[in-house]
Parts: sequence; C-alpha cells; structure tokens
Amino acid sequence: AALLETKFGKTRFDKAPRVWCSWYSLYKWINEHVITNALHALGDLPFDVFQLDDGWQITHGDWEPTKKFPSGMAELANQIKATGRTAGLWLAPFMVTKLSSIFRDHPDWLLRDEHGKPVPVGLTWEGVPYALDVSHPEVLEWLDKLIRKVRSWGYDYLKLDFLYAGAAPGKRYKDIPREVAYRNAVQVMRKAAGDAYILACGAPIIPTLGLCDGIRVGPDVSPYWLNNPLTVWLNNPNDPCTQNSIRTSFHRLWLTPIVNIDPDVMFLRSKHNALK
Repeated sequence: AALLETKFGKTRFDKAPRVWCSWYSLYKWINEHVITNALHALGDLPFDVFQLDDGWQITHGDWEPTKKFPSGMAELANQIKATGRTAGLWLAPFMVTKLSSIFRDHPDWLLRDEHGKPVPVGLTWEGVPYALDVSHPEVLEWLDKLIRKVRSWGYDYLKLDFLYAGAAPGKRYKDIPREVAYRNAVQVMRKAAGDAYILACGAPIIPTLGLCDGIRVGPDVSPYWLNNPLTVWLNNPNDPCTQNSIRTSFHRLWLTPIVNIDPDVMFLRSKHNALK
C-alpha cells in the first residue's frame, strides 16, 4: 500500500461518509415523490450523503431524468442539501443499452469484438448492456460533459458503477492497452468532477487508485449466506452472498491507508431474510 501511494497518491478523505442509498429499499422503482418522502423520513439520522441509485435515468447512456422526476435533478439536489446532507447520484458511464440514443446514433462509439459486434458487459435490470470504447476521443468528450452536467445539478457525491466495462477486451479506436484506455477515461471523469467524492464500483483496483476517493471491494450484499448454484457449482467467487462479501472485504483491508474501501451496504430486514 505504501508503494502504491508513492505511485498514485491517496484519497483526500480519512473517513468515508455515511451514505443513505436508495437501492436496497427501492431498487429501480423510484420516483420524485418516493425519494422526497424517504429524504424527509430520515429526520436527524446521521447520514452525510443522500444518494439516488439506479432508476432515475431514461436508460443507461441517456443520463437525463425520466418523467418520474418532473421537477428535475437540480431541484432534487437542492432539497437534499437543504437537509444539511450532500446530494449523491449513481451513474454507469462506461456502458449503454440498445434503448439509448448513443447505441442508435453513435455506433462507432461502441467497443467491438473480433467479429465487429458490440461487446456485452454483463446483465442488468434493463437487460444486456454494451461497453463504450473509452479510447475514442468523442466518447472522452461526452464523458467530460456528462460529469460536468451532473455536478452542475448539484451532486457532489458520484457513485460510478460497472466501471470494468471501460477495460473490457475488444478492438478500440486507439491501439492501446485496455488498462491504459480505462485509466485515461477515469482521469477525464476525475478532472470533470472537481472536488466531488467519487466512489468507484465494479472497478479494476490498481488502475483506479489515485483517481477515486472510495472503491467498492465486495459483491452486492444479500440476505443469504451462500448461493450454491452460482458460487459453488459454477465456481464464481464474486457472486452476491454473505460469505463472498466477508471474504473479499477482509482480503482488501490492506487498501485502507490509501483509499476508502466500501464493502457495499448494511440493510435491516424483518422478512425475506435467509440469514436467520
């Protein structure tokens, strides 16, 4: 960790902020009314950040609010800040869906495989997303404008998710190593974000150091100990389950001196809990 600090530096924050995140209570079914109710229901609970997660945007790639947020994202940020908290927002900047205007209007922005097909990067609630070619100068310009726009709305805590998409294997506009392409793109977003807190999720650890303030170190939290079909039978050590969360979080504690490490969330349930 000390050697990495000499190379990349470390976070400006000695302690990570206490964040309320909409995901595990509401998932993608959020709207302006539900979110403002949740905000005011927190009362004086000691959360530093109130963060909207996935579900506020039109689709991955079209980072504008849906009709479910008629007052707009700037007004919502103002309401959050009026409670004395920092406004936080979730983005997945390195991937797009087929429904996005980028997929339709800028096919040359997509990362392609050896057969010329867009590179899929996992599975989300909106289906299969595809990776952007983050070596493309127009994509870098778009990323810069995106982060500056979100900052202008008033969001000073950015949860940037599925970042591994920027380092996916494929044929790029520039013939550079994928790790280099990835770090260059994260640097663009870091500069555009200014002094905002950046939490990097789904991020390759080494090429992200020095460019984020916090980094996700575990899979999604889940209310069960082990998912046998995925974790055991398919030998996937990254699948969401409590066993994997504990193991990966402990294994990455050594990063603590240089970056805030995020094992995801703590949530409380009175039902649908297989850990009893």
